[in-house]
Amino acid sequence: MSDGNETRPDAGSAPALSRHRPALADRLRDVRGVATPPSGESPVPDSIALPRAGNRPLALFVLGCGDGRVVQVLRDAMERERTDTVVVVVEPDRRSLAGSFSSHDWSAILADPRIRFADGEPIDDAIREAVPEVVDPLRAIVTGVGLLPGDAGRFDSIREEILEIGRVANTDFLLEASRQAERRSTPPNADLPPGGSWRIAAVVDAGSTALRHLATSIGAAAGRAGHEVLIRASDIRGDPFAATEDARFALDADPDLLLSFLRPGRSTIPWRHDLATLVVASSNPRLLPFETFEWTERDLVVAATPGFAACYERLDCDQVIRPLAADLPDLPSPDVDTDDSKESPGAGTVLVVGNIPGIDAVAPDLPDEARRVLMGVAEDWIETPGTDVEEMITTTRLDGDDAFRRRIRLALAYEATRRRRIRGAVTLAEAGLDVRIHGEPAWEQAIAGTAAEGRWQGWLAAGDDQTAAFHRAGVVVNVNSFAAPGGLNMRTFEVPAAAGVLVTDDRPALREAFEVGVEVLAFARIEELPDVVGEVVESADLRRAVARAGRERVRREHTWDAWWAWAETELRRRRD
Repeated sequence: MSDGNETRPDAGSAPALSRHRPALADRLRDVRGVATPPSGESPVPDSIALPRAGNRPLALFVLGCGDGRVVQVLRDAMERERTDTVVVVVEPDRRSLAGSFSSHDWSAILADPRIRFADGEPIDDAIREAVPEVVDPLRAIVTGVGLLPGDAGRFDSIREEILEIGRVANTDFLLEASRQAERRSTPPNADLPPGGSWRIAAVVDAGSTALRHLATSIGAAAGRAGHEVLIRASDIRGDPFAATEDARFALDADPDLLLSFLRPGRSTIPWRHDLATLVVASSNPRLLPFETFEWTERDLVVAATPGFAACYERLDCDQVIRPLAADLPDLPSPDVDTDDSKESPGAGTVLVVGNIPGIDAVAPDLPDEARRVLMGVAEDWIETPGTDVEEMITTTRLDGDDAFRRRIRLALAYEATRRRRIRGAVTLAEAGLDVRIHGEPAWEQAIAGTAAEGRWQGWLAAGDDQTAAFHRAGVVVNVNSFAAPGGLNMRTFEVPAAAGVLVTDDRPALREAFEVGVEVLAFARIEELPDVVGEVVESADLRRAVARAGRERVRREHTWDAWWAWAETELRRRRD
């Protein structure tokens, strides 16, 4: 018999429930709901800050559905902080959930895909069904989620139950990792296989287009050499389950070799003391607190520049220097009405490609006075680009501890690079050349009010679109980073690989990789750019000669296949 508190889910939130959560509606269809009147004071403040691990938001588990106010508070916080995360409403008693839907308006919550419902028992199965895209959601309960009371009266009991579920999942993971570590540390499994193929794994930052492209290119080259390659793109800034998902991927991959970027193998797979790791230092290591990581003799650092390699000299790892490389793509088909004697429609186009991060990218909390000083010194550095960073830093009169000085060096290098790239684009536009700029949206504001205004064309996606753009442009202008004075960025190789004409800043590393004036073209000062670019734009013969010679040099020496063959030789030599 009814006790007088039962309701049916046929009012209040019913339309939104059927429209947005049909599976949940089916589960509640025959449930006799228990009415849940407003509980008076909310179990959490009306305005809260979302819990985070560093900059990454945690997943949030609301224990007990209550009247929905706690979930709405979290939705308001996400809107206020402009952050998305996953909110899981854990309600073991479907009668309470059905009653709350009938008694209170959950319509907006039900329409929000960020809100998930782990309803019914057993709770572990309900949580897995609530976040099916997550491989290991239960372990995250003890490694990093936020637990909030939706129903204050039942919070403690539900909390203890799901914490136990999380502890069991974590123990199972650690036992599995321990068994793998023991098996891998026992001969003949205690080293890279002496011959044949390896299983290679990599976890890369999904938010870094450059790293994803780099990992894909190196992985593809290793695959062509006969190895099995597994790559996970991890949203380390936005995915609240990223840490546990990365660990699960690494455990399941059980690699012979880890491909990593700036970080040692123990940062990704801490239970594998035997693991050989190929660490690619393609960008400035000082972007991370690299000295605090656990480095071992199992880590081989391949640094793109001598300066990057020097960062690792005092650590317990080997370091070698090898410039970056490029894929050798198939060239796009000729335009319909273009043959070798006619001009391509893009022959007069000057592409300026690159992003323009500045001081805020590495030192956003720098005092205003220090910021103004660095901006002035960055302008001076553009005039004398061959000057050493230490010499430029002495002119700032900014002083502090070693950590502060490292940040200042990096901030100055980023700001100088930003300003040199912008000035190059504006100078070319002022000379009347057909400039088109590709890179991050910050370009639009940076060139507003200049001769280059309106020339920003958005991102240039890696792959076929980039190859076609580089190949068909009259010239592609590149500016390497002041943060890597001894190295070359990937565009330095990608443009000639696409049989494009590269005009880039002159530096010793460029002359070691290419014959300047034959395979690529170079400038020392921004003021030289219009003449260098103008000459090649006006000469179809010069463009064809440089494009052919540059692509041939890449084919001989600078492909990722050649890079991988060298890296594999280094790895096998160290094993022997």
